Amino acid sequence: MNKLLVHLETSTAQAPRRDFLAKSFAVAAGLILPATAGAANGATGQLFRPDFYYPEKSGEGRILRRIYLTREASKWHAAERADFLLWGKDGRIDAEGYKRLCWFLRDVRSSRVVQVDMRLAALITSVQSHFWFNQGIHGYYHLTSGYRSWVTNDQTEGAAADSGHVYAGAADGWLDGVSVEDLAGAALSLRAGGVGLYKKRGFVHTDVVGKPNLWKA
Repeated sequence: MNKLLVHLETSTAQAPRRDFLAKSFAVAAGLILPATAGAANGATGQLFRPDFYYPEKSGEGRILRRIYLTREASKWHAAERADFLLWGKDGRIDAEGYKRLCWFLRDVRSSRVVQVDMRLAALITSVQSHFWFNQGIHGYYHLTSGYRSWVTNDQTEGAAADSGHVYAGAADGWLDGVSVEDLAGAALSLRAGGVGLYKKRGFVHTDVVGKPNLWKA
């Protein structure tokens, strides 16, 4: 990890649906270390078994190896849209894909890039996989907020003082073709961390650093 990311700063339903999501997330995130631990140990770690691949047909417990992200333009950056490989067929982190993930989830106000917690990527792709394979919704995840520096977090209205965003372990956004209620429900069923449903503002907060719980605003 250190050799790979020397230029990056280290940052610290229904039963069938729940089963699918739980299996997907467990497969993707079960052996993933947080970014800080990975950097300290000098290894990326095994992510999931090689027989989990990017299939054309739906399959229980399968997870996309690619992530599909988009971000609307703001005064800090132009609109962005990308899909890229996160995990190779051998189940390990794709080096270039991880770099792109860290860049995409950067603090856009300061352009600061840090090592993103790969459990967050597993969470997003597990949810995408559920709607992709079970409901045929091939939607991009519209990111509204990823990593935040402490300064940016302090300047963000309504942000918790110790938000998961400052640890590169949280994301706010919404998914094409999916209601925010359904997205929040899918994320919560993974029991990965906190989930915030911001219905009026049209996005869902998900993180992998807090206790599993749901709040509405």
